[in-house]
Amino acid sequence: MSLIVLLFLPFSSCLPSYTGHRRIDYLKDANGDIIETSVFERLELELNGAKQVIFLRGENINNPILLHLHGGPGMPQLARIVQNEKAERFEKYFTVCYWDQRGAGASSNMLSLKKNMTIDQLVDDTKELSLFLKNLFKVEKIYLFGHSWGSYLGIRTISKHPEHYAAYIGVGQVASQRFSEKLAYRRMMEHALELNDTKTMQKLSKFDVNDEKFPTLYYISTARTSILNKYGYGSTHVPSATIDLFEPLKNFKGYTNAEKLATPPAFLNSLRSLWNPILDDVLAESIPSVQVPVLVVQGKWDYQTSYTLAKDFIERLDAPIKEFITFEDSAHSPHVEKSEEFVRNVMRFVEEHSLPFTSLQPPSSVLDSLEHVLDLKQDEL
Repeated sequence: MSLIVLLFLPFSSCLPSYTGHRRIDYLKDANGDIIETSVFERLELELNGAKQVIFLRGENINNPILLHLHGGPGMPQLARIVQNEKAERFEKYFTVCYWDQRGAGASSNMLSLKKNMTIDQLVDDTKELSLFLKNLFKVEKIYLFGHSWGSYLGIRTISKHPEHYAAYIGVGQVASQRFSEKLAYRRMMEHALELNDTKTMQKLSKFDVNDEKFPTLYYISTARTSILNKYGYGSTHVPSATIDLFEPLKNFKGYTNAEKLATPPAFLNSLRSLWNPILDDVLAESIPSVQVPVLVVQGKWDYQTSYTLAKDFIERLDAPIKEFITFEDSAHSPHVEKSEEFVRNVMRFVEEHSLPFTSLQPPSSVLDSLEHVLDLKQDEL
């Protein structure tokens, strides 16, 4: 019997339109043995009028809750995280909710790819999902994690709805994206000159960094992303190809084949809807303060979301607690490149500042629910 079913029954009045779930797998320890208390479930919800899919994953369902906001926009990360995870992982300390945001991954719908999405919609989705998790797990607050685009969504959400969050953890933090793109362009051109990489110089020369429309989505999709990844300034500090971001989907058990095929076009649709509104938002000006503890971890070689601008933003941000950590050998994804060191830094931050780190739901409640469920007929579930 699924642990998630056990949780749903006592609290069903708190749920949005819940349409189904299935267990993906059990988590395993460093020796490859199944962790019996673990959970890895896919849930389908109707959230703010749109199909939304979340994955709940953790070693012990009574751990605190962390909501993971993926980047892109429109680029879910769970398959990549599963492929690269180590023994020291978030799931050891949290029950992590990996959310395929509106229009992304398993939450994409081929019939709706022409529909626009807005930042306000995504902020409201984040708030509603946070309320759902709080009600489901009977906790007062949850932790919010945001990577890349997810860091922009996360900062916007804690600014507007701080009461739901124990702390915010940002990675590849967005700060001033149009300026960041100009810094990245100049760094790529400098690097190409150093290497006498004429092919890259020719590709970049097609775009005018001083044009008021820079950077266009055409530039992002045909030049910027692939060059950043090739030079180790993009997704990881180890040079890579952009297609590598989609490779982990091939063996991921959480998606249907149709959802795997839908993920790349859904990603492009999310970019079309949400990219331009991000560009001119200088967060140091639009969000000078927040009421939630903030930890930002940034790779020193990150030019996808500028390391320099992220550090400046956090230094200027007024927050009850804040810390900025530099990963010297990482680029845009230190939580993947240096995952165990990353988790240790997060847990140190939580413990040093005595942030709330206990579930209000007693461990016995799952067992109590189990006894209740075993007495029910299958058609009552």
